[in-house]
Amino acid sequence: MTGDPLESETLLRAMFGAEGHLWSVGTLSAFMTPDGTGTPGYGPSGLILGGARSRTRLRPGARLLAFETLSSDPRGWNHGIALSLPGAAGAASGRVRRARDYDPIDPADAGRPVLDLGLGQGPVRALFRPATGEALATEGLTWEEAAPVLAALPGEWVIDTPVLRLERAGAPPHCVPQARATGRSHAETTPLPPGLIPVAHVFPPHPARQQPGEPVGFDSTCHARFQAILARHGRPDLWALKAEVVAQLAAGRFEPPATDRHAATVVRVALRQHAHLHGPPPRAWTERFDRPLARALEGGG
Repeated sequence: MTGDPLESETLLRAMFGAEGHLWSVGTLSAFMTPDGTGTPGYGPSGLILGGARSRTRLRPGARLLAFETLSSDPRGWNHGIALSLPGAAGAASGRVRRARDYDPIDPADAGRPVLDLGLGQGPVRALFRPATGEALATEGLTWEEAAPVLAALPGEWVIDTPVLRLERAGAPPHCVPQARATGRSHAETTPLPPGLIPVAHVFPPHPARQQPGEPVGFDSTCHARFQAILARHGRPDLWALKAEVVAQLAAGRFEPPATDRHAATVVRVALRQHAHLHGPPPRAWTERFDRPLARALEGGG
């Protein structure tokens, strides 16, 4: 993870609104996705991207963590970039209360009453900004009780963080109930260092698929682009491990490294990418680290 905030901000601005880049704002307790692509513009409160039903604001300050994880496809993998801040998540209260919103995207909305949905973790708040006073009657209800009532009323759902804010009409935030109960903010497969909480994610274009379940011909340029991001913004120890595995594969060596959960994932992703770039990796590697890949290669699946 690079410590250069200017470099991180330049990268985020380039991806903000770019075609094929999927964004998610929030934690597992409450998250939403914007619908806008195009050229963002500077407003009075930050860099703003408008969509048909949403507005998103980007501000500097996030620490970036690029990562790769395994997918359910035995030949595939996922990749993304977590926008993180110092802090801890903690369990969300799950109870609706009245609040004020003093930092909206449009300054004209400052100070309007909102409902805090009780789904926030750490620096993340999940809000509903009602268009009428009727929604305020849900104060004190649990999220499960309030959600269907609020979904039928006019207003905007808001996921607010210090670095990214999304205001959206329509469907309420997604919520993973187990994560809300346990206080988990992100998937265990994300190799986030201790002391950080991811408040948003961006998923750049994937070199081997259009979206999950829709494979495309492998795009080596797209692959190289994300590897450059991973080299600068991934965990240094995991990037060094991946570079060593790639070098061993290129040299025909098999000196298996010691691995924990995240390191084993790095090795498996490197093997799957090798299969796309150069053909099947040596069987010793797949038998040791990735038997699902070995079976897929044997069966042509």
